[in-house]
Amino acid sequence: GRDAHDLLPKPLIIASDAHKIGDIGSQYSWVKAETTFEGFKQLVHEPEGRISLIENKPTKPLRTIDSIQLSFSNDTNIIHVEDKRTANNESKFCLGITRKITFSPFFTCIIGGRGSGKSTILNLIAEKAIGATDFFKSNFLRENDTDIDPKGFIEIDGTEDIEFISQNQVEKFANNEELTEAIYDRLRSLYYQDFVDLEEKNKVHIKAIDNQIQNINDKHDLVLRIAELQHDLAENRKIVNHYNSDEYKALKKAISDATNSKNEIERSKEKYELLVDRLKDVVSEFAPEADRDNGYENEIKRIIKVLTELTPDISFEEDENKVLAYQKIITDKSQELEMYMRSQGVSEEDSNEYERSIQNIPVIELEIKEKEKALKDVAKKIEKFEADEANIETTKTSYEKKIESSLAPMNSQLVNIDKNVADIRFEYRYDEQLAKNNLLDEFEMHFKEFKPSEHSTRSDAVGEYLFCVEPWDVDDYDTYMSELERFRGQTNAKELVKSVFNKRVNFDSYKLLIKKVKNDVITHKKIVGYYDSKEFRKCSFGQKCTAVIVALLMFGNKPIIIDEPEAHLDSKLIAEYLIKLIKERKRNRQIIFATHNANFVVNGDAELIHCLEIDEATNFTKIISTTIENLKNRERLLALEGGKEAFELRDRKLLR
Repeated sequence: GRDAHDLLPKPLIIASDAHKIGDIGSQYSWVKAETTFEGFKQLVHEPEGRISLIENKPTKPLRTIDSIQLSFSNDTNIIHVEDKRTANNESKFCLGITRKITFSPFFTCIIGGRGSGKSTILNLIAEKAIGATDFFKSNFLRENDTDIDPKGFIEIDGTEDIEFISQNQVEKFANNEELTEAIYDRLRSLYYQDFVDLEEKNKVHIKAIDNQIQNINDKHDLVLRIAELQHDLAENRKIVNHYNSDEYKALKKAISDATNSKNEIERSKEKYELLVDRLKDVVSEFAPEADRDNGYENEIKRIIKVLTELTPDISFEEDENKVLAYQKIITDKSQELEMYMRSQGVSEEDSNEYERSIQNIPVIELEIKEKEKALKDVAKKIEKFEADEANIETTKTSYEKKIESSLAPMNSQLVNIDKNVADIRFEYRYDEQLAKNNLLDEFEMHFKEFKPSEHSTRSDAVGEYLFCVEPWDVDDYDTYMSELERFRGQTNAKELVKSVFNKRVNFDSYKLLIKKVKNDVITHKKIVGYYDSKEFRKCSFGQKCTAVIVALLMFGNKPIIIDEPEAHLDSKLIAEYLIKLIKERKRNRQIIFATHNANFVVNGDAELIHCLEIDEATNFTKIISTTIENLKNRERLLALEGGKEAFELRDRKLLR
């Protein structure tokens, strides 16, 4: 370990400028260095980062990876995806032996030649902590001709809440592909509760819109069904009324009354049987444990006893007899009715239709009553949503303003930060293109039954016609349909959109889908980066990478792991600014680099350096752990790109 304050007894430097005997030893000087003359020399190089004149032990960053344990076997091989079909193309996995690798809580650099395993170590950590990495999508580990999951062979001692930036990810950040979530994650950590509350409100409102879509479709279906039932009821009544007479009315009433009474008993029977079954399920699920004797268990026993007493085997013979009696009345009166109808000269076919109508009327009336109640309930839900609808827009506005206001202090810290770095800033935008893409997906999923084979067509073609009116401007049905009719001739895609919106309720659903997408800030937030007043996409690749690395390092408190950050950066920027930023930030967040650049290692004052070399005898990676002040391994650091110059720069700083 580098931290001398972790050793006992604690080292103590007596202040040489003490003016009184009582002042001697009145403060601790916490030292971070090897206990050698070279270590003392490095204290002079980096007094701010290596010496703390405080009473209590200096704190390390809140979240750190202390070490990893690799448990691959000697027989583990690695093969690239392009070589997987080629026989005998596997090679020995350089990390294929059990080992433990430790990390400084401040700044660790992993150095070594190509193929020594630098990137592999970082990607193993990311694979375990974050999930599938590009590295292990392209490189497969195998043991005894069987693919193995690398996550099962690495254990992390410490946090797994990390930020990992692979070599190709720097480019993705620079091209804005992953920038939004990286910057948003930093804002969220700074104003955690505010963002959690807004996210939750946003999710609730999006769910409410989904429910409203279901409600308006339920209402539409209920209205249609009630209309159908009322039509059927009218037809059945018409048939019955055609044969109306006092005798008919008496028979009809007897049949109707008996049918209603029979149906009521049978419905009550169904409810009772369902209730008993559920109570029995509860009794079974919470059966008391015989070997337990405590207050809770005794209360469970009491409740189970009560429930058991509530569900005895009861005979409902009287009600069953009533059902039989009502059925007999129905049968007898129906026979009387049939004889009466025949006496009136009605055909058997008409008589059968009449009899069906007599039996159908009470059933239809009951279903109408149930559907009207359901319609009333869903209408209340629709009204409640409409009353609360303004809150959806309010939440969206508040959410977006919070993102914008949270970016302001970040942007203020990215102005005039160094002569080698132009001003950097970030702006919030609602991602309209992503929103339109998702709206098209929602439309096709919601109305998929409208896309049979005769409408086989590409999604982009459907989108072209669907967006004949910009979605954010869609309002009036007639205006939209007129615009659609005028839009570019006749195609399968156009006919599909027209067929969907021929039903007005589908257009209303589409408007709600638009509202859902428009107000979904969580999904459609976008943070755009600017460097020297130019949007990242208009900057040179080096400028993009400079802005990304600076911003990602400067803000956030998770351990940050970067694979070869120097790959796209100017060496002057690294030497004159980034090493200063790293020395400042490593006090508050753990930094781990795999690098070839000596300035990061030497002038970034790495607390721990892992030198990786391939053992020619075994083809496995050797790890030599060292420090800047360790003269025994100094040659390994001098062999880095610019290693000699980095140490000379450090010495010149000391001479100044």
